[in-house]
Amino acid sequence: MTRVQGRDALLWGARLVITALLLAWVFSNDDVRRGMRPAQFSRPWFLVAAFASSTLTALLGAWRWSVCLRALGCTLPYSAVLRCLLAGNAAGLLSIGQLGADAVRGTLVAKRLPNNKVAIASSIALDHLCAFPAMLILGAILIYQMGIAPSLNRHSATTVAIVAAALVITGVLLELWSPGLHKRLLLTVRDRLNVNGALLAAVIAAPVVLSHYAVFWFAAQAVQLPANPFGVFGAIVVADAIAALPITIAGLGFREKSFELLLQRWYGVAPALSVQASLAGFAVIALTAVIGVLCFPLNDFRAGDAKNLLLNESLAPPTSTNT
Repeated sequence: MTRVQGRDALLWGARLVITALLLAWVFSNDDVRRGMRPAQFSRPWFLVAAFASSTLTALLGAWRWSVCLRALGCTLPYSAVLRCLLAGNAAGLLSIGQLGADAVRGTLVAKRLPNNKVAIASSIALDHLCAFPAMLILGAILIYQMGIAPSLNRHSATTVAIVAAALVITGVLLELWSPGLHKRLLLTVRDRLNVNGALLAAVIAAPVVLSHYAVFWFAAQAVQLPANPFGVFGAIVVADAIAALPITIAGLGFREKSFELLLQRWYGVAPALSVQASLAGFAVIALTAVIGVLCFPLNDFRAGDAKNLLLNESLAPPTSTNT
């Protein structure tokens, strides 16, 4: 085992331990332990609806990413994009979540378009950025429907400042750590980006976001969780954002505890129901990804290749094309 492999194994083991500790914290609640039983799923057909919604999310997500790829001059059949997306989602279940998923799906596409690695990395970033308008609109609707009166105070201003600082620091660190890659990413977006394609991806993002959160709404209905759709959507928006931190495996533990605390505070929901709904939603998404990988075998992918897309300094210059 090389030093890099040993470090990666150590990091994965650390995340596994953190995940186990967080889940132990979730289940340390007596109400959660007593309430976790299969009989709680009194409406299993809602789990079928959750699976259908998760499948729709994958299909729409692949469409959005294929539009982002074309907006940056990369052409790939929709079926290939869908396969790479599902493979990335499955890999994210055993890694640090979305970051691991992005590395794997990007690497798989880079194998098919080897002269467009920078554009592929840019397409993944664009894929995420296109979801921001839909998220902002959904957030505004949630705030209005839940009767929250937003106000600018010291706490909210500090939160905004921290988020802005995190984005600036990320850009500065990327420039310091890999100035060549940073420059190529910026040049690729400047020279290749098709604005109309980016706008179309932003439009597609709305049903993608809604279908993703609908998975957890259907899971909540399966356990008869007493909260309206906007409350469940609001809780999962916050829980997903916290679970995106690359600390635990697939965000497990963070998502469940956030779901439990928010719904208990907003609607007085029993902790067991919240945890069960969160775990059921995650299980449905995981099942969708696993079935996708089984339908599209990964014959041309080696796990060690996942880092090369974003970490390799030998990425091709953005002037090359391969369609």
